[in-house]
Amino acid sequence: MLGYFFGPRIPAQTEAGVEGLEPGNAILSLRFGDLGLHKGLWPVVGKLPDWNPAEWPMFEAVRRDPLKKAKPRLIRYDDNDPSKILSEQVMESDNDLPSDSVAGYRFVEAKRS
Repeated sequence: MLGYFFGPRIPAQTEAGVEGLEPGNAILSLRFGDLGLHKGLWPVVGKLPDWNPAEWPMFEAVRRDPLKKAKPRLIRYDDNDPSKILSEQVMESDNDLPSDSVAGYRFVEAKRS
């Protein structure tokens, strides 16, 4: 899944603060696993009334070689399926773009705290 995360945390069972959220105001944007949702640990607190998927695009990410034997690769994912790679291209430097890895829900919680 792709997530845009905002702060501060919204209390469970309230939609307060959901309206007016925009991708540019996210404190964290990344691909993440959905185990927190499946386990019921992340309640759905509301919906954006005028949500437009075109305004919440899949961002480009970088695949880095942990041993630094290969150059970084720019990865572009499908807006409708964040597990589907549309293209990859070799880069000279990674330009501080986000990693193409998938974060676990505990990692996301730790980053948002």
